[in-house]
Amino acid sequence: MLKAFIRSWIGWLTLGVELLSALPAEGWSAVPKRLLLFTLGWFLFGLLNAMHWLGFLFDEIFFSGYRTVRILRPISIVGIPRSGTTYLQRVLANDQRFTTLTLWECVFAPSITERFLVAGIGRLSGLIRLPRLINRSRFLARMDTIHQLGMSEPEEDFLLLLWVHACFLAVIACPGSDRFWRLARFDEDIPAADRHAVMHFYHRCLQKHLYYHGADRRLLSKNPSFTPMLASLRGQFPDAVVVACVREPFRTVPSQLSSLLPAFALVGRGTLSDDFQRRMIGALRDYYGDIARFASEDDLHIVEMARLNAELDEVVAEIFTLAGHGPSAEFGEALAALASEGRNYASAHRYTLASFDLTEDQIRRSFDGVWPLSLPSANDG
Repeated sequence: MLKAFIRSWIGWLTLGVELLSALPAEGWSAVPKRLLLFTLGWFLFGLLNAMHWLGFLFDEIFFSGYRTVRILRPISIVGIPRSGTTYLQRVLANDQRFTTLTLWECVFAPSITERFLVAGIGRLSGLIRLPRLINRSRFLARMDTIHQLGMSEPEEDFLLLLWVHACFLAVIACPGSDRFWRLARFDEDIPAADRHAVMHFYHRCLQKHLYYHGADRRLLSKNPSFTPMLASLRGQFPDAVVVACVREPFRTVPSQLSSLLPAFALVGRGTLSDDFQRRMIGALRDYYGDIARFASEDDLHIVEMARLNAELDEVVAEIFTLAGHGPSAEFGEALAALASEGRNYASAHRYTLASFDLTEDQIRRSFDGVWPLSLPSANDG
């Protein structure tokens, strides 16, 4: 963890410089707003970082047994953003034998010490105000039709990598930063020593999670942003069951670009520059390429988004077979209701290619060679 500690604080200082450089990225008229938000955000990030590393230090003193926790056959959902990964994670999380990280754990309590502290305060006061207050924020309300956020909802645990500056989300604040864009090609563009430090930190955080919630439970994670990290993920968790959700690029691209607009509105004018749009489409194309490469090596179980609505029970049965155990009786009952809801589900998120001056033909040409996935036996092995 020493390397992660050093990386964390050097990264925080570097982030400050990058935020200053990124102030005019949304136009000079947005600079005052961005200066205020970035200054507050940078100091708050530093405060949280200090709190977390103090928690990590206390973990080593009082809960060092977490180091012996084994992460056996975790289930990792990766794939293309906006392809049903969140839905699949939240369906599987209904089985109480699984445990998955929540938003508040990733952002506010990644250490065991912090979680016990928050639980203790909760028992003493009878309420925990922070998650409830944040759940009322206008930003989260705007995100509901795109990606429902809640402090106690299962969430992407790649947010843990915020604390070692390996979380791709930072590109929203610093769209011109090559440092963050390189994360979209993690296995190819990040030096081996840095990859090892990041994955070791992530492994420790998952051990802490299991130590707190029960070492006998099965870890479930969902991170489309881990798609460019598949080789590193396989190296760190060689027995993991990896499921990749996919969707047609001409649907993925506008959905992904549209999903970023609320975040860009938060830090500026709410528009995407041509350069950002081009780089994001390129990153998505690399995601498809990564999935095609690993699926051809029989290292992935591919799930197309259309099947999640139409054949949810079959998809879940396939995953449980790979996991080596069947669903509990309670989960079986919940799954029947969820499958019925899924078949009648209609997303409130609206988007079109034309909104981003794109056409379906352009997308088909851009993704030629990586879509469709010509892997008829990918799920048969």
